[in-house]
Amino acid sequence: MNTSTTVSGQLTGWSIAGGLSQLGNGWSQPLTNLQQRLASTSTNLNANAASHEHNDRAVAGAWAAPQQGPE
Repeated sequence: MNTSTTVSGQLTGWSIAGGLSQLGNGWSQPLTNLQQRLASTSTNLNANAASHEHNDRAVAGAWAAPQQGPE
């Protein structure tokens, strides 16, 4: 994104300068939104994995405790 915006400023007077500028401006917000969604998904996946690990340890601990049967 920065490269296309920078290049469009350096190519003033060239026919492709406007197109490069539009390319940079047009993709900036969708890519920012995508980055935010990916970061949010990553955070949620890590939280989910931590919860599963907690549950696995709790279940393992329950099975490891000595069971007392009827006397």
